[in-house]
Amino acid sequence: ADGRWAWTPETGVVLVLLPGGTVCIGSRVPGPDAKIGDPYVDPITTCEFETPEGSKTVPLDWRSGGDDFYRRMDLFNFGEPAKIGMQEMEDGSYWVTLPTFTGNPGDPRSAQLRALLDEMAEQADALRNAPAIVLDLRGNGGGSGNRAHEIANVIWGQQAYRRFPEPPMTVVYRASPQILASLEETYERRDKNGGLEDSIRAFYERMISQIGEAVAKGEDRLVFEPNLDAWPKPGDPVPEFTPPAAQVFFLTDAICMSACLDAVDLWGRFGGVHIGQETGADTVYLEVRSVVMPSRIGSTSMPMKYFKGRERGHNETVIPDHVYEGNLGDNDAVETWVTALIDKAQS
Repeated sequence: ADGRWAWTPETGVVLVLLPGGTVCIGSRVPGPDAKIGDPYVDPITTCEFETPEGSKTVPLDWRSGGDDFYRRMDLFNFGEPAKIGMQEMEDGSYWVTLPTFTGNPGDPRSAQLRALLDEMAEQADALRNAPAIVLDLRGNGGGSGNRAHEIANVIWGQQAYRRFPEPPMTVVYRASPQILASLEETYERRDKNGGLEDSIRAFYERMISQIGEAVAKGEDRLVFEPNLDAWPKPGDPVPEFTPPAAQVFFLTDAICMSACLDAVDLWGRFGGVHIGQETGADTVYLEVRSVVMPSRIGSTSMPMKYFKGRERGHNETVIPDHVYEGNLGDNDAVETWVTALIDKAQS
């Protein structure tokens, strides 16, 4: 009734193995007489299943998904995103709402997030000395990785990076004229009228320069090896670190992926307590670019970089220290539950 698939014991999933060459999948040539599916071949009419009881042939009924197909099939449609901001709770703790880490100046939430991060920096002492800080990541599907580090610097400070260094990991960027062109186009589009923040602009300029040099040398990748000097050696003194007085909690849901998962890794390493529900997962292949297929009626996403040796595994979710069993969309119930966790941490 709500437009979603009705799964029953009779439901089956068909996996189609395609030959090499040019194909069109799930698209059609515009027009009232256009047939559904691949415009070059007739649709498959039956599917044969091999079962313990023998073969079973099922006729296939192809129908258009409609213009709102992707909205109806959105597995993570939890309603409108929360408003970015920070508020003081009754006990003096702070609740920081972070439904995105966007760094795209074309996204109106980017300016809101920038204002919040500046406010946090201005109130760093109050945050660090509060009973608790709740970093609410519900609905956060990622964005700029710089955001998690800005927040970490406010709450834990630079000492935390020396006390709890990132596990050694190699970052590899693919180097090709196509990737270089994609970076240049994205940089130009996002920095139109000087809209990019300085740190993000510096990232684009550095990557364009370094990948450009790699392409000019005929190299197919740009490798950043881990800084092993940052890791303490046997006998080295323990780096100084003064943790915040505030107990830091970060709250996640299943949407948390990409830069949001990086925040989970970072803040957890620094001593934050993970609460909420199991996160999403990502692969070690990141920073995708869109590639239009030769047919011009479809596109795909191609990663520009990958990690070697990342501590969190390939497609590995993160389970919170304290799991919330209820509806994460019920704000009043969630806040009551989190308040109880804060009270318990203070007792």
